[in-house]
Amino acid sequence: MANEAPGTPRITSPEEFFGFRLGTDRKIARWDKITEYFYKLESESDRIKVIEMGKSTEGHPFLLVIISAQNNLARLEHYKAINAKIADPRGLSVEDVRELVEEGKAIVCQTMSLHATEIGGTQMAPELAYDLLSCDSETTQQILDNVIFLMVPCFNPDGQIMVTDWYYKYLGTEFEGTMLPYLYHKYAGHDNNRDAFALNLIESRYVAQILFREWHPHAYQDHHHMGSYGARLYIAPYCDVIRPYADPLGILGSTGSPTTTISQVCLQNRHRQNSPRRFTSIPTSSRAQARKPCPSTKLRPTSQTRGPAAGGHCGT
Repeated sequence: MANEAPGTPRITSPEEFFGFRLGTDRKIARWDKITEYFYKLESESDRIKVIEMGKSTEGHPFLLVIISAQNNLARLEHYKAINAKIADPRGLSVEDVRELVEEGKAIVCQTMSLHATEIGGTQMAPELAYDLLSCDSETTQQILDNVIFLMVPCFNPDGQIMVTDWYYKYLGTEFEGTMLPYLYHKYAGHDNNRDAFALNLIESRYVAQILFREWHPHAYQDHHHMGSYGARLYIAPYCDVIRPYADPLGILGSTGSPTTTISQVCLQNRHRQNSPRRFTSIPTSSRAQARKPCPSTKLRPTSQTRGPAAGGHCGT
């Protein structure tokens, strides 16, 4: 559990609110209760702002949760305007941009469980929020002071409710854990992420509004699950990494074979040639080398439901 800062209002923990620790076997928190929990957090803390962007395709609330220091939340429009100028610096001098960067905050956006059967992101979201609101560590305070964290706790509320209700309907029967016999979005099913270019779905439009019209975040991460076989952890980059020292736990898949993601990044830094964007493939002869961990900061691995991807974790 996070250590609450002395003199601050008591923050209700997810375990206390839901009656179980999120991620517990055979337990799933439903979207309506998760929504209720975020509004409860907003009533208890000055570090969080909950915004309902509108309704989902089938009429459920679609939330944007903003977490930062109290002073930052009080000046959100100011920092939004700064970032808009940085995102489109036409007409500004280099010195103007430098001043804006110095004054602005890092904008980080994370969206959860676009695919509703990949439940971990949305189940983790209340834990992440609780950690950031209740933890009094120096690291957490630095994050709150310097980062405006935009979290979409559930990208697909309709599907989250479908998956949860189906699971509980057959819990304890021979059909427990079976897949839904219907798609978990009214129009797109599993292919709602393919709508990012067309923006046919209202959920896609909400996220596009956050990413491309209002906030222009400097970092964006969507929390997917991997499949049941092969690599269990995938770490972007979509371009050359800023810090290439991936945790060695991420290099090996569940079968012990190197994945073609982190391993490639590691080898890239050993074999990089002229082009700064050249990725070196992993030949068969290099697989043994790929199994050797890259230099690491020895990051402490966190469980799926407790891993605060936005920043420092204060849990046990």
